[in-house]
Amino acid sequence: MKKRLLSLICAVSVCAGTVLAGSAIWRTQSWGVETSGELNITGFQISTVYGGIRTLYSVAERINGSRVTERGLVYGLADVVDESKLDINHQGENIRAFAATSEGLLSSDNGTGNYAMTIDYGAYNIAAFTQEYIVRPYAKLRNGTYYYGAVDSFTVYNLADRLYKKSQMKSQAGHEYLFNTILKIVNSNYSCLDYEPETIPETTVPATTTPETTVPATTIPETTVPETTQPENKTIENGDLMKIAFAIVSSAENSSLNFKEQYSYIENIGDGRGYTGGIIGFTSGTGDMLEVVEQYIALKPQNNPLEQYLPALRAVNGTDSVAGLGSNYMRAWRNAAKDQEMIDAQNKIVREWYLHPAVADAQTDGLSILGQFIYYDAMVMHGPGNDSESFGGIRKAAQRAALTPAKGGNEADYLKAFIEARKKIMLLEEAHEDLSRLNAQLKFINEGNYEMKLPLTWTMYGDSFTLTQSILDSI
Repeated sequence: MKKRLLSLICAVSVCAGTVLAGSAIWRTQSWGVETSGELNITGFQISTVYGGIRTLYSVAERINGSRVTERGLVYGLADVVDESKLDINHQGENIRAFAATSEGLLSSDNGTGNYAMTIDYGAYNIAAFTQEYIVRPYAKLRNGTYYYGAVDSFTVYNLADRLYKKSQMKSQAGHEYLFNTILKIVNSNYSCLDYEPETIPETTVPATTTPETTVPATTIPETTVPETTQPENKTIENGDLMKIAFAIVSSAENSSLNFKEQYSYIENIGDGRGYTGGIIGFTSGTGDMLEVVEQYIALKPQNNPLEQYLPALRAVNGTDSVAGLGSNYMRAWRNAAKDQEMIDAQNKIVREWYLHPAVADAQTDGLSILGQFIYYDAMVMHGPGNDSESFGGIRKAAQRAALTPAKGGNEADYLKAFIEARKKIMLLEEAHEDLSRLNAQLKFINEGNYEMKLPLTWTMYGDSFTLTQSILDSI
């Protein structure tokens, strides 16, 4: 099912821009925990793909001669957490510990593993961007003893400020992302700066072999996509291909090809997720509707018709309740959709939570335009998590059943395995027992239309649709 990204932590792997840990605020400690110099925070990065701060850290494979069986990071909210309690034993609402996974291992050399973990912003507003976090690495030994590294701290705004002023993002787009998404939200008078990266010799950019390192940020690519995948401008993230993807999803979510008319849509469809609304069906029960409203308020802080409903939206997040919302909220949502800021807020969440991550994963797996769309549709319905019922779990299940094209597999075989894995998850819920979305995708695969060339015809929940170039141009 669609799930909200964790408000404190989400595991992702694609970022650009590094602030070395030595340039942050270091603290040493001699509290009642075992500390070791063999656990270190080595830097921070900003993810433009998933919207989060990525902590880079290293942990020795052995400490005091004993093998490390678990390693990870402990995060806390600096304004309410005493640093002396930043450890495994004090986990709670304001302290979270997360163990590293194989996906978080970047490299291993000389008996030390280099890892990464990312926390999402939580929201796109001043409070989230100026919240100070404290973080430290931990290691659990075979005998059950825990060791900890030094405590470091950061705010999203301060890291963005450093990376922006030094032009340390990999691309102009990343540079502009910092300004538009973070810096000017916190400080409306923040000065726009030209992108002037330092020149790094090409030999220091082995992107296809070591795409993620702790070297200066300008050598770190924003994605791990080999250059041999889809051309940069040939994705469903822009142009007609994006409109085609949005139109097909709209046929499923709203029984209409005209996705531009869906920003004002909102109703309770009785699927256990509260209200469903907007261009892709954001829901009050899974958190993305809350994210849209918070982003809308950030873009329109004055006289915002939805601001009064923030407490209720936060209260019902994770439930099927619509308490505190009701018909007045639905009316306010429809009125808000007349504002360009509301349209921009919805588009931003779609792109950052669903569209861009889906395309990035599809490119990593060597998929075609059709594969990008199939990933995107699954991301929209099931959410970007890694549990078995979310997109990440479905993708893993598919890759256990078939090789991706990037690993030498046949694309049709892999995409059918992905659809089969998704089918099993959909059938767990009565609301998803109609498999029209998957049948349409199988039709495109069987037709060999991997570039999604028009015209396209499909059936969705009993309705027949035809998408031609002239219809697309009219949207």
